[in-house]
Amino acid sequence: MGFMVAEIAPLVTVLLIALRSSSAINAEIAVMKVNNELNTLAVFRIDIINYLFPPRVISGIASVVLLTCPFALIVLTCGLIYSGFFSICPPAIISPHYWNRPIFLI
Repeated sequence: MGFMVAEIAPLVTVLLIALRSSSAINAEIAVMKVNNELNTLAVFRIDIINYLFPPRVISGIASVVLLTCPFALIVLTCGLIYSGFFSICPPAIISPHYWNRPIFLI
């Protein structure tokens, strides 16, 4: 359970956010280039890199941090439901009386 919460949940959340957000940011910058908005920022002597990218990076970090907790809770809840309904070992096999019983080979 600790591995799931500490390692897998943040990794999957980062992958989902990176895949979703990177394409959206690329499309937005491409549209800004086509509409000459980047040239307008350059005419006003506004640094394009410092103006466009830090807000996107900060929002990406904040969204990963805020979405990791709900993702971990959902995964743990689904695991609990799955283990309750589809138990791999029936309770009789886990019981020590199962292993201490006599075996008749006839």
